[in-house]
Amino acid sequence: MPITPYDMESEVCMGCGACAFVCPTGAIDPADFCSHEIEKIPNEFNCGIDSRTPIHIPFPQAVPNKPVIDRDNCVHFRTEGCGACKTICPADAIDYDMTDEFVEEEVGAIIVASGYEILDPGVFEEYGYGRYPDVVTSLEFERMVSASGPSDGVLTRPSTAKPPKTIVFLQCIGSRREVGGVEYCSKICCMYTAKHTILYKHKVPDGQAFVFYMDVRSAGKNYEQFVRRVM
Repeated sequence: MPITPYDMESEVCMGCGACAFVCPTGAIDPADFCSHEIEKIPNEFNCGIDSRTPIHIPFPQAVPNKPVIDRDNCVHFRTEGCGACKTICPADAIDYDMTDEFVEEEVGAIIVASGYEILDPGVFEEYGYGRYPDVVTSLEFERMVSASGPSDGVLTRPSTAKPPKTIVFLQCIGSRREVGGVEYCSKICCMYTAKHTILYKHKVPDGQAFVFYMDVRSAGKNYEQFVRRVM
């Protein structure tokens, strides 16, 4: 059986990807010859639609707009090997010994942004999320149509990679329910559904969009006019 150099060195390969980074042809994939399992890291900002590298910028326009190292997935921190990024960095900007720290700043004002918890759509089995690839959440759809998203704004069905000619938006999932959700209205799904409908028609002009809802609630200045324009 012929043995290639890759086969001979597969036991010592750490899967750091340094060779693939410098290969001018892009023909090297460490997963093809590395004896260690190389797992793809879901891109959290893109809702796991695509993957990211251990060294990455968390999201576009991040402040500061600088790369960070994911210690849990970096080969150096997992195996105490590699170090290719530190060796190749011309600015010597990588310090593996840095730790998290709290920094105090004096400012004139602060903005309290409490954020929100994302609903797990998998708890509502009747909608098939997680079973059918073409059932996606609104946040996933947002990233799919975004120019900075994983597909550069090209909208396709996950199952076929072709443009969806028909799309259905389901509102109030998890809201206004006495069991299995919350009893109150989210106050946002009507408006972002209207926005997504417009974005869909821009991406697929000959497509047909349907919206299933309990009530349309446009609680905001000029919101009603926007909804009527979409209709």
